[in-house]
Amino acid sequence: MRGQHRVLIVDDQPLTRDGVAALLEKSGAFTVCGQAGTAREGREKAQALQPDLIILDLLLGGHDGADLVTELLALRPSLRILVYSSCDERIYAPRVLRSGARGYVMKNEAASVLLDALAAIATGKHFVSPAVQNELVEEALGSRDGIPVLQRLSNQELRVFRLIGNGLRLGEIATELNLSVKTIGTYCERLKNKVGVATSRELHRKANRLLDRNPF
Repeated sequence: MRGQHRVLIVDDQPLTRDGVAALLEKSGAFTVCGQAGTAREGREKAQALQPDLIILDLLLGGHDGADLVTELLALRPSLRILVYSSCDERIYAPRVLRSGARGYVMKNEAASVLLDALAAIATGKHFVSPAVQNELVEEALGSRDGIPVLQRLSNQELRVFRLIGNGLRLGEIATELNLSVKTIGTYCERLKNKVGVATSRELHRKANRLLDRNPF
């Protein structure tokens, strides 16, 4: 008997998609109705295949999965989305949960955790790791380690900040995000205000320091 919950897997790595698909089919609780490797393909298949659940990566080759959560739910509010990513859950889980995702699982977790998460969101629950549960409590109380600064940033600001921390120059960031250098410059000025620095050098140092502490 095939699994009753139909799942669409959206990830730009074919090996990951195939591995997750094999895991779900073997479990007997889920049926993989399709796979997608890009944000555009994910939107199209979500509409065409009408899955119950979506497993979604956050890094989709130029398109941010955090934005895709919002887009998919605008198309189909009944979708239940589980983010499955290598990005630091302490930073991204609260962000995607606020966007409407039902859960977050790191890719370095055991396969059983992914299955538990899917089972939870299939019944209308939310799923995050104990570390994220604690982080959400700390966020409500006033947390630490630079994460409150990152949570104040928009999705696009966080992308720019991460690339600054990785050592990219304005022109390289503009190319990476398909934006103009002028637009990236505007983002940098906003970032200076939000993270509390006055110069581009200080902005780079802070981004680099937070990136070392929280590999977002």
